[in-house]
Amino acid sequence: MQFPKLVVGIVVDQMRWDYLYRYDDLYGNDGFKRLLNEGFSCENTFINYIPSYTAVGHSTIFTGSVPAIHGIVGNDWIDQATGKQLVLYTGR
Repeated sequence: MQFPKLVVGIVVDQMRWDYLYRYDDLYGNDGFKRLLNEGFSCENTFINYIPSYTAVGHSTIFTGSVPAIHGIVGNDWIDQATGKQLVLYTGR
C-alpha cells in the first residue's frame, strides 16, 4: 500500500458545499477545479457532535473521530497539569 507524502485539508467555515459547483466556472484549472477533479471532496456531510466550536469541528473532520475520543472539546481550556489556559483558536 502506498501512502501520500502530503495531505492537505481545506475547511471553509460556513460555506455551503454546493457553492463549489455553483461557481465552478470562476475557478482556474490549478485551483479548486483541480482539487475537485483530482482530490477528495466530502459534500453535505453531517457529523453528529456538540459543541460546534471551530477547534472541535476541525479536529473531528481531520481525525474522523468525535470529541469524546479525540479530546478537543472547545477552542480553549485549562491544562490540568500546569493550570494554564491554552487557546487553540481565538476567532480572529
